[in-house]
Amino acid sequence: MYKISFLQSHPIQYHSPLYDKLEENQTIDFKIYYCSDYGLSKDGKRFHPEFGELPNWDVDLINGHTFEILKNYGFKKGLFGGFFGLMNFGIFSKLRKDRPDVLVIIGWKYFTMIWTVLCCKLLNIKVYVRGDNSIYGDENLTKWKFALKQFFYGKILFPMYDRVGYVGKENKAFFESYGIQDSKLIHLPHAVDNERFRKYYNLHKNNKEEIRDKLGISNKFNILFIGRLHPEKRVFDLIEAVDGLFEKVQLTIIGDGKLQSAVRRAFDAYPNTSFKMVGFKNQEELLEFYITGDLLVLPSQLETWGLVVNEAMNFNIPIILSDKVGCAKDLCTKKNGFIFKMGDINELRKHIEYLIKNPQIAREMGIESSVLIKQYSYEKIIENLVLSISKEE
Repeated sequence: MYKISFLQSHPIQYHSPLYDKLEENQTIDFKIYYCSDYGLSKDGKRFHPEFGELPNWDVDLINGHTFEILKNYGFKKGLFGGFFGLMNFGIFSKLRKDRPDVLVIIGWKYFTMIWTVLCCKLLNIKVYVRGDNSIYGDENLTKWKFALKQFFYGKILFPMYDRVGYVGKENKAFFESYGIQDSKLIHLPHAVDNERFRKYYNLHKNNKEEIRDKLGISNKFNILFIGRLHPEKRVFDLIEAVDGLFEKVQLTIIGDGKLQSAVRRAFDAYPNTSFKMVGFKNQEELLEFYITGDLLVLPSQLETWGLVVNEAMNFNIPIILSDKVGCAKDLCTKKNGFIFKMGDINELRKHIEYLIKNPQIAREMGIESSVLIKQYSYEKIIENLVLSISKEE
């Protein structure tokens, strides 16, 4: 049996089902240390500096696996307090007592993550890291910032990890750009709860029109945009791309953010297009919107991955992604969608028009999405993680 522990900033809705499966695995003794209880408040609410007060996630985040929440001594406590917002010195005594075979740290954004690497070295515990940074994130750095980052990541931090987990091709390229050798890399793909999403899809796929009526979505070709209304998401590119396609298209925008008022004003500038803004939707509410979707578009200028793409693909939805979306090279092929040059609105419009004019091809692409996404699963993460540990014995 392998004793595997994780360290993460806080419970995350996309990760908790993975930890539940690790707990269920008969070959693994699992535990996770959380640096914060963000999202677990008893009043059912959480605060976000951009969105204000939000409801907690409507999925169980912690009850399916063994966990411990560490005491935080941060200067400005919490996820939004910067690098020193999480300072959980107690991880040293916890690791000394529990002695896992491997500790997997999610990211390196906070003091605790760096401190824990040092703790593992002192205690002779193997330490892995899993990150999702895209290589595109370094493109806009000044020369001195890039040089400093190359030195710290490439010469100091990354060499301290026994293994480095990458989520996809762009993330792998990021690590390789800092000198990480292929022999040290393991594929721990970004994944969502495919089983849950496919189960919902199979139960409700024949109720698409009924669900559309319930949600007030027309019978037009329904394009989904799901994400924060933030400049880097480039939602206005999509709005402009569908202008002129009003007779056949509905654009459904799901999400909140600082650009919410500007997006509403943009709707007024394109009065002929069918738009629907529904604001933030929790996990359970999102399921119905996926059922109504004919296409998912993610036009972002920087997206480390884009887990909404994984979710949509489970609902037999074709995808159109900008070339700056982290998952584009992994999840988008000629069989299930298109990749366009970020900011090229004409190219984006051309791909959308093609799918509108060829509904059978769009449906076939959606089926391909559901096949491809099976490879990006929690089971694959566990398989690759266990294989990596077994090779070191």
